[in-house]
Amino acid sequence: AHSLDAFLAAHPLAKLVDVREAFECAAGTPICRSGKLAHNVPLSQLAQYAPAWLNDQQQPLVFICRSGNRSLSALQHLHHLGHRQVWHVAGGLTALD
Repeated sequence: AHSLDAFLAAHPLAKLVDVREAFECAAGTPICRSGKLAHNVPLSQLAQYAPAWLNDQQQPLVFICRSGNRSLSALQHLHHLGHRQVWHVAGGLTALD
């Protein structure tokens, strides 16, 4: 979590992906780090987005959620499918400054 801003600055093409459910995103403030607004792709819908991400494996993906559990699941799913440019924010939003 503490290196998220530095990572995003070093990887300007990285996509920040919020894997919380839509109602959770709507109840809080949108996630914006280093000028990047997170795209909401709920973990429950990850399989619908995976093929497009697999076709563009040069674009780094950074998953984030409230605690880090769902973002870790998203990372593991994409790694299992063969995408290697995937990270997650350990500790999630609760660990960000």
